[in-house]
Amino acid sequence: MRLNKYIAHAGIASRRKADELTINGNVKINGLTMREPGYNVKPGDVVEVNGQRISGQEKMEYVLLNKPKGYITSMQDEKGRPVVTELVADVDARLFPVGRLDYNTSGMLILTNDGDLTYRLTHPRHQVTKTYRALVSGVLSKEKLFRLRKGVDIGGFVTKKNKGFVILKKDHFLIRKKSVTMEQAKRVNKATCEQCRMCTDMCPRYLLGHNMQPHKMMRVMNYSIDDLEGQKIAQLCCQCNMCELFACPAGLHPKMANLYFKEKLAEQNIRYKPEKTEFEARSVRPLRLVPSKRLIARLGLRSFDLPAPMTESGLVPQTIRIATRQHVGAPAEPIVSAGAQVQAGQMIGRIPEGSLGAAIHASISGTVSEVTADYIEIRRN
Repeated sequence: MRLNKYIAHAGIASRRKADELTINGNVKINGLTMREPGYNVKPGDVVEVNGQRISGQEKMEYVLLNKPKGYITSMQDEKGRPVVTELVADVDARLFPVGRLDYNTSGMLILTNDGDLTYRLTHPRHQVTKTYRALVSGVLSKEKLFRLRKGVDIGGFVTKKNKGFVILKKDHFLIRKKSVTMEQAKRVNKATCEQCRMCTDMCPRYLLGHNMQPHKMMRVMNYSIDDLEGQKIAQLCCQCNMCELFACPAGLHPKMANLYFKEKLAEQNIRYKPEKTEFEARSVRPLRLVPSKRLIARLGLRSFDLPAPMTESGLVPQTIRIATRQHVGAPAEPIVSAGAQVQAGQMIGRIPEGSLGAAIHASISGTVSEVTADYIEIRRN
């Protein structure tokens, strides 16, 4: 097995990152530093990465997480803020986030120790499409939508194009839910919750065998019970919103109750510690899976569930500029110089050592015409 694949299977890094670790001298084979990424690991070889012995046969783990706001997409944070890996502390594996979502952004995030999968999902050549949902102030005109579809100029750089938008009116069910404040949710919960426990019975994490019980968080909030140990289970909530948007017959806010206690515990730097590492799905789980069509109807989105044919239009720019900073993380460091010939998909900027960032790749084949700290310009041949 090639060395980079062996390291990826061990859940240490993607194959691309494994090559960088090898070239930089962070990998040893049988006690000797190995700088050849193409080395084939043989049976009996002892492989070490950063001084730790690894095995290429680690069991692959995959977690689909609905990341809540207030968590950093990283393994650790120098400012002490909560990180997404704390939400999957009950998984007995060293998981890495695939891609990233900003601190104040919520949404789907994959965590895994499968380096190959990470590569396939994040490398530009595979063109994996992402969908984002944003709550905006005011009404998006046709002109503004057109600009967003074509990409927005942010100081000389154009953002990625967007394929489509779902525009909801301000009185739509989802907008009203999204607009509820924590104080409003607490008042409604206290006044109405009758402890039917439907929020728990339909909770995906509870059905998978975890000790996630939203109805207990509602009870603690409603009666102001000072039970610190009981409140810790709120940190298991992945905020998928199944309890609020589908399960609760009264339209209450059990997710908000979980979020309230998660924030309260985070302020005290209290973390949930799992009592076990292996979980067995509850026997009723197959009976409580929610059909997609039914969920779409409940969310008031049936009118949007229609075929949406797209009209392709060709755009062949002769010159492009790729920003070295693609997000709030560290900017990529250029690894090409003016005059270099590059191919579409070729890496032209790498992540600084020890930093959170994203490597950048050429989107067209051509000649590098200009390199600055802010962008790399490529002219088509």
